[in-house]
Amino acid sequence: MKKILLAIIVVLILMLIYWVVAVKLKKNPEQQPAVNQTQSEEKSTDPVFEYTQSDKLPAGFPSFIPIEKDAKITQNLSAVTPEGKNIAVREFVSAISMQKNYELYKKFLTDNGYLLENEISETEQKIVSGTKDGYRIRVRTYKTAEETLVTVNYVQM
Repeated sequence: MKKILLAIIVVLILMLIYWVVAVKLKKNPEQQPAVNQTQSEEKSTDPVFEYTQSDKLPAGFPSFIPIEKDAKITQNLSAVTPEGKNIAVREFVSAISMQKNYELYKKFLTDNGYLLENEISETEQKIVSGTKDGYRIRVRTYKTAEETLVTVNYVQM
């Protein structure tokens, strides 16, 4: 019984010592070293998007990329990344099928000298992308419960 009591006292003394050391080592906020504000601020790596009226092309979106005539534009935006790269996006409601859009944009990319780099043809979405002259065009077509949508991304690499 004396050994158990002695062990408990030793453990309590060690815990007390640990607590005292922890409190002593913990610095008050006033004692914290000053941090240069510019060092502590993280630079944002996310581009800030600028939305454009649907009847105009977003900044940097080339007019040679085909968009379905009289399509309802649902997204129309552009951005410049912190590295100075341009991004432009247009999304629209399409009157034609996902498969037909996939085929049209694949042909457009091929006919215009883009190197195809990604082709995905799934039930829920179809994606085709290609690169040329430091730019990537990526087209995704997908269906919601009500409509077929096409998103065209034009990205400076």
